[in-house]
Amino acid sequence: PPPPPPPPPGGSQARPGGERDDQRMAMSGVPPATPPTEFAQDAQAAQFAHALQGSGQPGAPGIFAVMHNGALDSLPGPPNDGLPPRFFHANEISMHNRPNDCWISWLGHVYDLTPLIEEHLTSGLIQPILDNAGKDISHWFHPKTGELRTYLDEESGLFLPFTPFGRFVHVPPRDPRTDWDNSFPKAWWTDTRYRVGILTKKSRKIRICNTLTSDSYVLDVCTEETLAQIRQRYLPYNAHAESYTWKFLTRVLDMSKTLEENGLPDEDREMEMLGMDISKYIPTIHVYYNDDLTVA
Repeated sequence: PPPPPPPPPGGSQARPGGERDDQRMAMSGVPPATPPTEFAQDAQAAQFAHALQGSGQPGAPGIFAVMHNGALDSLPGPPNDGLPPRFFHANEISMHNRPNDCWISWLGHVYDLTPLIEEHLTSGLIQPILDNAGKDISHWFHPKTGELRTYLDEESGLFLPFTPFGRFVHVPPRDPRTDWDNSFPKAWWTDTRYRVGILTKKSRKIRICNTLTSDSYVLDVCTEETLAQIRQRYLPYNAHAESYTWKFLTRVLDMSKTLEENGLPDEDREMEMLGMDISKYIPTIHVYYNDDLTVA
């Protein structure tokens, strides 16, 4: 027998009599099936979307992150005027360890919680956060949902927030209470207003040598940073850094690319395996004055 005719344009199967599926369903009072959205196609994403604080619309992703293909997709942080994201390493974060200057990292991002501490400074619930100022608290949260880890309470049979260091701000009490203020719009760990940058996956050292003055400085930089971002780290040592050409082994470097992309791979791990002292083998970038001052 001859093969069946191809389906007509529009994607609906033709039926004898010239009626399409959606037309037949409409005539019978049954609405035509709508194609699944990209969000609904991922069962894990749909599962976690409503577990997080959402926008109130059905199927809307949570305020912090959603699951997509088994990975954590973080939502963008505050507007940065089109600038590239800032990267920070652990040593930088550790310097912000005071109540009036408190930075904390978790799940790959860096947050400035100073405004939160100022708002709740007189509350005893702020102490666990102060105790971890300048540190990473990723172990507090579930890596896939971004929400607090929970445990099964044997007495109540409920999953409760796991806070072994003590209950802290925005964590509900174990038992119902009338004096707990839950009027805050969102929990601080889901509020991207506090986000200031990204935690580097690895930091490395680089030496910058000024051929004009013979000054040399060793900087801790992030592997994800471009040379233009590394130059911003160098500015406190040389206010005219933008008036210099950066070279490695006489080769001019592309300031829009990372060290790796410019042919300066991170060989720390290989050197450690060979038992070499990393501090004695730091790559050196030479900067050459262009006689074109950018800063008066």
